Amino acid sequence: MKKKIFFHFGMHKTGSSYIQTLLANAKSELKQERVFLPEDHRAKLILNGVPTAGNGLKLSRLIKLGKLEEAFALVSHDQELAEVENCDSLLYSSESFFHLFQYHAANWLSFEQLLIGKDIELKGLLFFRDPVEHIISTFRHRFKDNYIDFERWLANDYETHKIIKNFLEVKPTLETDFGYRNYSANKRHLSKCVFEEWLGYNWSPFIKNETVNKSLNISDIYLGHLLRPILFPNEYKSFLVKLLALDDNLKPNEESYIENLINKTSDYLLKYRNLFEEINKLLPVNEALQWQYINKQDVEIQQTISFSNAQLEIYSKYLQNVQKSSLKRSLKIIRKELFKILKMDRN
Repeated sequence: MKKKIFFHFGMHKTGSSYIQTLLANAKSELKQERVFLPEDHRAKLILNGVPTAGNGLKLSRLIKLGKLEEAFALVSHDQELAEVENCDSLLYSSESFFHLFQYHAANWLSFEQLLIGKDIELKGLLFFRDPVEHIISTFRHRFKDNYIDFERWLANDYETHKIIKNFLEVKPTLETDFGYRNYSANKRHLSKCVFEEWLGYNWSPFIKNETVNKSLNISDIYLGHLLRPILFPNEYKSFLVKLLALDDNLKPNEESYIENLINKTSDYLLKYRNLFEEINKLLPVNEALQWQYINKQDVEIQQTISFSNAQLEIYSKYLQNVQKSSLKRSLKIIRKELFKILKMDRN
């Protein structure tokens, strides 16, 4: 039987962490279908619902660096492990495969040729997402890295649709047989897309209470920006975890703030309208991308960020801890300097 390699490409913010959790938990079932899921050192994390970059990260990095022979050797090693398990197919998942098409599409094309030369069949899966949803979801994530100005970020640093454009340009020359789907927050839909409609099984797993990669609210992240300069990295991480654990009912409603961001996407959507239409030619008709142009004459809505009492209580607690720590450090420095002075006097 011809060997196969399945590549789940992401893209980012389309449920990859959840899909990777499903794959990791279904490893035994996949083996029964003769599909081997190579592990890396993060395998235990994803089993516990902790987001990782996926089991394809190392492979994609080698391809990115142009180390194609090393990448091929890694695949060959994984194939040997698969044969021991009586499997004839490999499955790699990582959003980093998608990001290869930002600057390194030629490397992927060359890597494909190495695999095709060994008579290996290549299957790919790429999820898209409605443009405005993806923009807002990505901004929430990037906001943590100090992106505050939405319009500047969207114009200069939001790279997603530039990568898709590059992907579509080289698509006619790709050897990988791709399936394309539109992301849905419905987890049963995601599982069915992967296991039944891509891999071709008559079953698909489901993790009911999965909370992989829960997002911080923008108000959470803004508070994090205020404290980040004065917290140690472990304290900052602890602060965000505390905010993440807060029930959404204890946080301010951000719909008006988000709606204001959406109002600022019109120029961007018009710029990439033709690209969205090209994507829709790839997707099932009932999964076509949806977007809406906002009339720029509309009155802008709330632009400020508000905070709840529960959020401010956590913020105050950490601020007090910083003040106490700062006082202790100051006292320590004062004692040290006094000791030096006393020692000099004695001499």
